[in-house]
Amino acid sequence: MNYATTPDLRANKALHPTAYSSVPFARSSLRSLRFRRRVSLVVRPHARGVTSGDIIIDIMEPMYQPHYPNEPDWAADEELLYSKCCEAIARFTAEHPNEICSFLAFDSEPCYGYAIVALDTRENEIKESNRSQDYEIQNRIKQFANENAWQSAHYFVAECQSYAHCRSSGGFAYAQYEHVEFEKWEDFLESFTGDLPPEDAPEFDEAESKALELHSKYLEGHVILIFWKVIERLIADGEINKLNLASPFRLGYNFHDQGLITVVQIINWP
Repeated sequence: MNYATTPDLRANKALHPTAYSSVPFARSSLRSLRFRRRVSLVVRPHARGVTSGDIIIDIMEPMYQPHYPNEPDWAADEELLYSKCCEAIARFTAEHPNEICSFLAFDSEPCYGYAIVALDTRENEIKESNRSQDYEIQNRIKQFANENAWQSAHYFVAECQSYAHCRSSGGFAYAQYEHVEFEKWEDFLESFTGDLPPEDAPEFDEAESKALELHSKYLEGHVILIFWKVIERLIADGEINKLNLASPFRLGYNFHDQGLITVVQIINWP
């Protein structure tokens, strides 16, 4: 159990040195336990010289303690994705020997148990980047044609930047080149368990929602680690060099509903 003190107790540190120092307060531990409910205790200090009243201590009790009984075999999933990537690269070079590739990315929705190996070409990258930039230029002209343009200036400039690659692997020339199934990812998310409060408890809905959120983040975090490891291996083993690489060449990933593609590495610089 972790403890946290209220501002009142912290403010009375000088008055209650013994009581304050006896409270095991670990800020990092509190952050690591995501879901807690607050319970107040009244402590009557008996240290010498203490004359003020009661001290209120807030105790952060666990509202949900996560369990992962159906956790996927992450190492096996890494091996599967790596082998499928190698197969996809070999097949692509045979089917499209003259294509110059500029980007390899993984597109995934971990909650649905899949990852897609997507490949883009230099020709398509230039076309899509220009198309996207032309749209943003015209859209800014339209949006900034009034005296209140300053209110949305940050969004339409800083949040709608120009990129020298597709914003999403969905715009790649070969957006769904290899589809890899990971059934245990979906099973894992659907079967989360834990010490949830009783269903009729006031905090049940919140605890259930947060438990699902925690499992989703746990799954996504491990999937990102798999993507990173596979990318590192493709580069280290020379598998990526079997493609006709553009200069530069990017490797990355995107989760299907989370915006801009993430560039993990850039290789083959001019």
